[in-house]
Amino acid sequence: MKKVLLTTVGLVALGMTPALAADLPARAYTKAPAVAPLPTWTGFYIGAMGGYGWENTNNNGMNGGLAGGTLGYNWQIGPVVYGLEGDLGNLGLAGSGGYYVPFGYDASTSTDAGFYLTLRGRLGFVANGWLIYATGGYLGADTTAFVQLLTSDVLADFPTLRLIVPHGGGAVPYHWGRFRGLTDMLNRPALADALMGNVFFDTCVYHQPGINLLFEVIDVDNILFGSEMVGAVRGIDPETGYHFDDTRRYVDALNLSPEDRHKVYEGNARRVYPRLDGVLDNGR
Repeated sequence: MKKVLLTTVGLVALGMTPALAADLPARAYTKAPAVAPLPTWTGFYIGAMGGYGWENTNNNGMNGGLAGGTLGYNWQIGPVVYGLEGDLGNLGLAGSGGYYVPFGYDASTSTDAGFYLTLRGRLGFVANGWLIYATGGYLGADTTAFVQLLTSDVLADFPTLRLIVPHGGGAVPYHWGRFRGLTDMLNRPALADALMGNVFFDTCVYHQPGINLLFEVIDVDNILFGSEMVGAVRGIDPETGYHFDDTRRYVDALNLSPEDRHKVYEGNARRVYPRLDGVLDNGR
């Protein structure tokens, strides 16, 4: 009897369930909230800059404005952003005054900064919609200065001006053919005629192949021995066992003639610095 009663109750309960469910009101449909798109820093960007500067110390005065622009491109992967950017501007600082130079005083010097170009990398990360980043790069000042001389009339206006491009001329020897082609395209005088009577290069280069290239491209009459020992790189080269900044050994390895060795180590410096030449002669 107990078994029959329990079964009947169970059937009644099961039979009531559909009726109760059918009496429930239909639940209202609600649209899911829209998900805001994540900010992205991928793409090009452009900017402008400007300013004004002045300086007046001792016998020197300089003032002028700065104007230019920035162009770059970013790539974003997750929270990490990396990219490239460059600046092109004109640093219109100009001035003149007296400057102390070795063994004398020259009161007729002047300067005009002119155009500049930079290129650098960018790396950062996004936090709460803000981009926190750092940039780094190399300003090829040596090469840039040479190109400005190549495309200007500075040395024609100042024929007695002598300039030394340090560290083997930067990238100049490596791109010598390109610079010769540039002078041809711009209908400028040949490099040997326009610059090499006034522009010189030092031997502060930290490896043998660099010195070899310098002497292959540049005439020995335009090369002066240069060293910054103890220099910026003070360690010992594991490939040679010698200090990186021991630049004389690289010049000695060239097996120059005694005449050319004298030019590099002494004679050319006396021509570039005639006041030094006079002092040395008086001291003998």
